[in-house]
Amino acid sequence: RRCTGCTEDISRAKVARSHCSHNYCSSCLERCFKSSLTEGGRFPPRCCGRPYDIATVGKHLTPETLRQYEKKKVEFETPNKVYCSRGRCSAFIPSTWIANNTANCPNCGHQTCAVCKEPFHTGFCSQNTDYNRQMSAARKYGWQTCPHCRRLVERHSGCQHVACLCGVDFCYFCGRVWRTCGC
Repeated sequence: RRCTGCTEDISRAKVARSHCSHNYCSSCLERCFKSSLTEGGRFPPRCCGRPYDIATVGKHLTPETLRQYEKKKVEFETPNKVYCSRGRCSAFIPSTWIANNTANCPNCGHQTCAVCKEPFHTGFCSQNTDYNRQMSAARKYGWQTCPHCRRLVERHSGCQHVACLCGVDFCYFCGRVWRTCGC
């Protein structure tokens, strides 16, 4: 048998056969898989437009390439991908490393907001659609947000002084900490 990639003869025991009956030697198959891991848009590795069946060809790959393939497959199949917001890292963060919209990078430990993909921050995320709808209603009805915890507060009557549940007093008229404004 001849390798479709390098045209060298291959012994029957070392042939990796694709779904379309093309034959590959371990070196060519390894090279194909490695390039699919590093070149954007080439994953998963394919022959004749269809991905290789890893159960069939996996035994012809090195354990390290197989491990990298499985890791990349998780990234490829994740619908709402999160990458580390630290520029020099930018590693993919698997969903198992995300809790309460906080993505903890398994590579460098940096925290990223899973909603807006920026460095992690406390309070509400501006990209959160539920939050944006809520803020739209707040503007419409004249509600105010606490300057400390960003909790929405509605005043029914009385003076401008409001005590938030978080313990911060603020001016309902301008939204600044109480007695730091001229209202």
